[in-house]
Amino acid sequence: SVREVMDGLARVRGGEDGCDASRLWALNLQARYARLARDGDRARALYKSLHQHSRAPIASDADDEFTRRMPVLEAIAEIGLAWCDHQDNRSAAALMRLEQMRDRFEGEVAPLRLSSRLAAEYFNLRALARRALLLGATAQPHGQSAQQVLRDMQLALVCAVETDSLTLMEAVASNLGYSLWLLAPSLQARLGAEAGRRLAVRWILTGEALARRHGLGSGSYWNIIYICRIARGAAVSPDDADACSQIDEATLADWTAGVWSLEGWRADLAQSNGDASDPAQRELRSLCEL
Repeated sequence: SVREVMDGLARVRGGEDGCDASRLWALNLQARYARLARDGDRARALYKSLHQHSRAPIASDADDEFTRRMPVLEAIAEIGLAWCDHQDNRSAAALMRLEQMRDRFEGEVAPLRLSSRLAAEYFNLRALARRALLLGATAQPHGQSAQQVLRDMQLALVCAVETDSLTLMEAVASNLGYSLWLLAPSLQARLGAEAGRRLAVRWILTGEALARRHGLGSGSYWNIIYICRIARGAAVSPDDADACSQIDEATLADWTAGVWSLEGWRADLAQSNGDASDPAQRELRSLCEL
């Protein structure tokens, strides 16, 4: 439990005396667990408390090594508050908070630029917040804005690889893939009309492979949702939107299961006598092997 972690940190530091910094890191765990449990009010209150304590004046006799970590703890609290905003559908507030932190993560003298885990969280969330605002706008997103989302996702993925955290890599890869699909119209000039969809599926399946091999044994249900949404969107043109709305969920589930079944793809490939050099065949094989 969080209490056991907090007590363990205190014991590692030599007892209860002078363990305030350890308790702040335990407070960070409490806030994170509350946010992941979608207890937004509690998470926000805990992150605000963490932010306030991380900015408090440091005593002259404080442990130097622990006090040097306070800027990291402060940034964690601010990113946590931005997550709370984003989860409450207040992506504009989340993006504003993240933009105020920009000089800590970008530029030659950015103090947290090489803090890979924190930078991955920062760029991933900034991309998600900006993407939500673009999709919520009445006008078609500008290509440059969509490319900024893509750039942040790519940076988040690089930072995730640096951390060697397979769970973080899985989450960012899936977010990158779904972003490629959602923003495909605005990215056509850069990626082409069809490349965006292929890249989207490839990245989502990469995330699913990481989840199955190194994380959740059953994979991620979000990846299945993303793939089904892509399948439905690719099969229905805007002119057929009304007809699509009449399809019942059971029929849609059966159809998407048949279209996107990896076992079905493998069976088709095994029976196919097509040219092995055909780009479509190579693409299908590479997706199955992921």
